[in-house]
Amino acid sequence: KPRLRPAPLSGVPPPMDAAGYPAAAKGGPDASAAVLAGSAMLTTVPGRSAHPQFLEKLKQPSAQSIVNEVRDFVGQFPADLTRPQAARRIHSFLSDVTPRLLRTKAFTDEPAEDPTEVAMEGLEKFVVLKLYKLLFRHAPVDVREDEHAEECIRKAADAPLPSELSGDSRTLFQAASAQLQKVDEYRAPKDKSVCMLNAYRIVEGIVVEDAYRKGGTQADETGVLHRLLAALVAKACPQNCFSNFAFTAAFRHPSRTSHEERRCFRQFSAALSSLTGPSAGQKAAEAHPADADVGRTPWLVDAGVTFHFEGTSDVGALKVGEVEELLDEHHRMTRALRELAGLSAT
Repeated sequence: KPRLRPAPLSGVPPPMDAAGYPAAAKGGPDASAAVLAGSAMLTTVPGRSAHPQFLEKLKQPSAQSIVNEVRDFVGQFPADLTRPQAARRIHSFLSDVTPRLLRTKAFTDEPAEDPTEVAMEGLEKFVVLKLYKLLFRHAPVDVREDEHAEECIRKAADAPLPSELSGDSRTLFQAASAQLQKVDEYRAPKDKSVCMLNAYRIVEGIVVEDAYRKGGTQADETGVLHRLLAALVAKACPQNCFSNFAFTAAFRHPSRTSHEERRCFRQFSAALSSLTGPSAGQKAAEAHPADADVGRTPWLVDAGVTFHFEGTSDVGALKVGEVEELLDEHHRMTRALRELAGLSAT
């Protein structure tokens, strides 16, 4: 599964270790500088260049049937779904439509470097933008949580910065704050994710640098990372903070979400919870359906199989609207099993 391609602000990024941290050079006067430079590996928001090309492909006659399906899906989308329900419905639709879009002449005649990425990322953005008013801050509880988060963040903003921030790292911390503040400027989940990931990478680099200087352990790094991310949220005070974090984690398709992104989402959710209290943290945790796929077999995640009902033993407890979801999940599992067995999916 392709990872987000980092574009360093300057210099060559250092190698990454197995956990995804910049690997510290052992010894030498430039070792600390190399790690610190590695924290500035920023990913650019791809929407302004890649998405117009995707839209041009959708305009081709061979893609018209897919466009019609998207139009019908958007037009019939229920307005009363919870965030997890809406995310599952969208993820299922994308998993079903993307393979057929890739078989159209629009995509086979001019194959991209990674056609699956282009199609899935393009469709995710296209569909979510069409439904944005129904998905982002649509529920009254989201508005209340954003107001509560803003009040708590402003109270925490006057607290002194953590002692782990040295003179050089404070400059990087300011850059991370600027990145996180951009999250509300974009609407697509991938674009919001890039803003969050940029901020996270910078802070993570500061943590690695601090641990390298002090000879700390991984447990020490975890505590420092949590404190710095909480301080970052307080300093940046991103608009609609709760809704942006929950929306991004929920509507990124599981097959397109890297382990680093999942870790980033979880850490920012925990950082926000430490500022707002447990009630907001519990609500944020409910907005992470993608996390349920961590540890799942990758081909099941790619097929859009979420096992949402695997813990349900009482059929009578199912709601009317969930019966259709259960049937859709059964169909996805059937298709995945037939594909695994080399049989026709029809």
